[in-house]
Amino acid sequence: MTLPYKVGDAVLLSREREGIVRYIGNVHFSKGIWCGIELVGGSLGTNDGKMEGRRYFTCGRNRGLFVRIGKVRRKFREKDHSSAARQKRK
Repeated sequence: MTLPYKVGDAVLLSREREGIVRYIGNVHFSKGIWCGIELVGGSLGTNDGKMEGRRYFTCGRNRGLFVRIGKVRRKFREKDHSSAARQKRK
């Protein structure tokens, strides 16, 4: 299965939160594929990459968050935005 994201991708979440993907995979607390996100830009999370005693990734205290992969949107980079604008003009 090909995943739409990889570790290190900059992404958008609900409520205009931004973050960096630090983990992708299965977790012990739920079924399905989850992303471990390190939040940036002042947003607060719920952990530091450790959930119920298991470490999935490392980040600052209250900067980590786990979300289902379907709730993540890739953050547009400037070159992506420019390419999309050029394609619409044709």
